[in-house]
Amino acid sequence: MKYFLTTVFYFFIISSYGQTLDSCGIDNNPKLTIYESKYLNEYLKNQRDTFDLTGKQIIFVTGSGGGLIGEKKEYFSDIKEWNNKNSRIATEFIILTTEEKIESGGYDAILTYWVKIFPNKKRIIEKIKTCH
Repeated sequence: MKYFLTTVFYFFIISSYGQTLDSCGIDNNPKLTIYESKYLNEYLKNQRDTFDLTGKQIIFVTGSGGGLIGEKKEYFSDIKEWNNKNSRIATEFIILTTEEKIESGGYDAILTYWVKIFPNKKRIIEKIKTCH
């Protein structure tokens, strides 16, 4: 009985984790939904330290040189695709300082994907200001 309950509990956790991913990236609003923040808190647990992504606004950056402002939908689409291959996407998480948050218009962090050379944070903040 003990093993049965453990197995049922394990499958419940695994299935709810997958359902969370299905609810991610449904729009390009930079403010994370509860599902997106829950998923990313786990996905980035080794990079974010104690930073909680709940309700945070994120700048998504892509391109080999990190020069393109990306989209949340594309980011999660890539995660889903690579997750199906039992792999992870190349991503980096950078928390903005209070001053950088103000300068960027309220963004809390930068999430890169498929970036080989990380650009200067100031250039990203300047770029996001001109995009919005």
